[in-house]
Amino acid sequence: MTAHSHIRCNVAAVRQRIAAAAERSGRTPDAVRLVAVTKTATPDEARAVFDAGVHDLGENRWPDAAQRVSALPGASWHFIGRLQKNKINKILPVFSWIHSIDGLPLLKAVSSRAPESPPSVLLEVNVSGESSKQGLPPDDVLDVLRSASSLPGVAVVGLMTMAPYVAPELTRPVFRGLHALMDDLNSRSAYRIPLEHLSMGMSNDFEVAVEEGSTIVRIGTALFDPQTAIAQGVSNAP
Repeated sequence: MTAHSHIRCNVAAVRQRIAAAAERSGRTPDAVRLVAVTKTATPDEARAVFDAGVHDLGENRWPDAAQRVSALPGASWHFIGRLQKNKINKILPVFSWIHSIDGLPLLKAVSSRAPESPPSVLLEVNVSGESSKQGLPPDDVLDVLRSASSLPGVAVVGLMTMAPYVAPELTRPVFRGLHALMDDLNSRSAYRIPLEHLSMGMSNDFEVAVEEGSTIVRIGTALFDPQTAIAQGVSNAP
């Protein structure tokens, strides 16, 4: 296998798996946005996944992401890590999506510094209740959204969660719970516009997440690991 050709093979395999999961849930494959998590990738690997057609790229730290961001100005960048207030001024000009707003104070801070083209924002929800995970308790999301409705400079477009790292099928209640929460919030007109997006599912569990309504999956290992391609029987790919 030539340098980075495994990434092209992995992208094709992941897209096929997303398509199959979407079809099982009665949706079309283009209803799911694939975000390549490039936080451990080299700039060349990030370029390879971009050239393979994945133009949504995710990072969780600044300035760790700076070199990859500068190398790929045509990408749509998603900030998926914990957002620190002292990094907001660096993050906002670069990232068009922020997946990890975990409270009203942070949302207000983003609102007060938002550029002319504000990011699409998702509220992080700790559906599983794990103490090791960030995010709002599900019962707090309604009040945060109602307070956020009047904030200028930001648009909350959906919710994000991380499931426990367990067997994929065991993550289903977490993803189903986030989907049910979004439906409930929309039925209450909790925010000034209906929420549309569910960012849920990573390399371990994205097919279950898609079956449960995910519109954004965040994939790293399944795209970049050469062993993934070898396991799929494409080790001799050009």
